[in-house]
Amino acid sequence: MAKPNNGSLMQRCATVFNDNLKMLTKDLGVRFPKDPIVYRATSRIMTALSVLPMMVIESAGPYLYAYRNIIYDKDYNEALKFFADNDFDEEVRQANGADDMSMIQYIIVKTKDVIKILPDNEKKQYMDIVIDLLDNYVDYLAEKENI
Repeated sequence: MAKPNNGSLMQRCATVFNDNLKMLTKDLGVRFPKDPIVYRATSRIMTALSVLPMMVIESAGPYLYAYRNIIYDKDYNEALKFFADNDFDEEVRQANGADDMSMIQYIIVKTKDVIKILPDNEKKQYMDIVIDLLDNYVDYLAEKENI
């Protein structure tokens, strides 16, 4: 029996990953409709998702993977509290330029603001999306590495 083409599984993982990222991005845009920085960041993310969908999972996946123990092992309230309390200095330092760095810092702050005000049912939905993002990245990585 021939081994299925891992490109198709990788593509499916990237598609689901990107769909979930779109949901989170659109939600941030809806919550801050008059914020020009959120609008610019949302536009950039949506463009990247359309033009370079595999690059998005390759770029964003490792950041999620670095926090996999917190994402998988903690109650969603504990995990969200960790993310709300973290300043993500290392991720910000790895940004490409000053504009990217300031935008990332700003989006992190806005995302933390959203996490703090979400009702419990929406917090759980957010965390379920983050878990699904990570699950798809792990599957993508396993296929890429032929594990």
